[in-house]
Amino acid sequence: MNTLLVVCRISCLLLGVSPLAVLAKPVTIVELGTVESMQGQPRLSLAGELTAIRSARVAAEVAGKVGEVLAESGDKVAFGDDLAVVGETPALLRLQAMEARVAEARAGAERAAINERRLARLLPRKAVSQDEYDEARVELARQKAILATRQAEAQQQADQLQRHHVRAPFSATVVSRYIELGQWLDVGDPCYDIDDTTVLRARVAVPQQYFGQILEGSEVRLRVDAMPQIAHDLKVSRKLPNIRSAGRSFEAWVDIDNSKMELVPGLSVRAEIALQGPPGENLLVSRDAVIKLPDGSTVVWLVREADGEVTVNSLPVQVSGARDEQLIVQAASLQSGMAVVTRGNEALSEGQAVRLVDSR
Repeated sequence: MNTLLVVCRISCLLLGVSPLAVLAKPVTIVELGTVESMQGQPRLSLAGELTAIRSARVAAEVAGKVGEVLAESGDKVAFGDDLAVVGETPALLRLQAMEARVAEARAGAERAAINERRLARLLPRKAVSQDEYDEARVELARQKAILATRQAEAQQQADQLQRHHVRAPFSATVVSRYIELGQWLDVGDPCYDIDDTTVLRARVAVPQQYFGQILEGSEVRLRVDAMPQIAHDLKVSRKLPNIRSAGRSFEAWVDIDNSKMELVPGLSVRAEIALQGPPGENLLVSRDAVIKLPDGSTVVWLVREADGEVTVNSLPVQVSGARDEQLIVQAASLQSGMAVVTRGNEALSEGQAVRLVDSR
């Protein structure tokens, strides 16, 4: 140990540096900013993404070979429009055969009805027996039952034929096509993805601590990152009543009219949501002034000058929102006009001496 001290002294003498300067801890240089008072309702700025309110993957309802491909990605389709046709010829021929059997059964029922009416006229004159008339009535009922059965079978086959047509379940835009002409499909194979984009939904993940401060109907200023010059003034349409364990957040939904088709699902957005702020004054500090600790709490660093020495102390704050490059904070002993450290605050410790560079 003594040897180390001697070596240190000799080195310092050779370099012309004081040994105390070598052993002293270097002073951290920090910059300061000013705490500002916020006017109006606090807002929380969060990132989100636009999604379609209604989306569907349209699948094949029957097995068969793709006979027609009628829609491509990007096409606008209306409810019920054909997107594709899957091998309908065998089903069409079965329907035609069943319709012929229906016509045959209808003719049989008409013949039985004519016979029953004729015997009904002859019965009062005793020209026919009661048994003959009863047999005619039974035959008429049988022919009507045959007709009803064949009509039901034909209707069932007509429904089956419709299933060979892949149709749009609602008015939408075709997003993806998965089929090719001549491709074999099994039941349930995907054919198309479609999105209804007339109204889009911004889905925003909100940290759990704001659950009580965001309500359905809260005001939102929404900007699409691809068109930041346009601000949409909207309202929260739905707040989901569950906290996701991954990230400890809940979802807020904001619906936006897209009847002009200027937006598409997948665009990133920035939502500024008005908060029902906690009691007390809302203050603004630079984003750089707020340090998040490993336990999740947040602090700002305040400076104190005494006996010619400037030191720093941390002050816990609650962040309740953001406005541009500033954060909205509350703390019992924080006041407008106070100075907070905005640079050099990443590794400060309680009571540490600093040197000021006032950037305010």
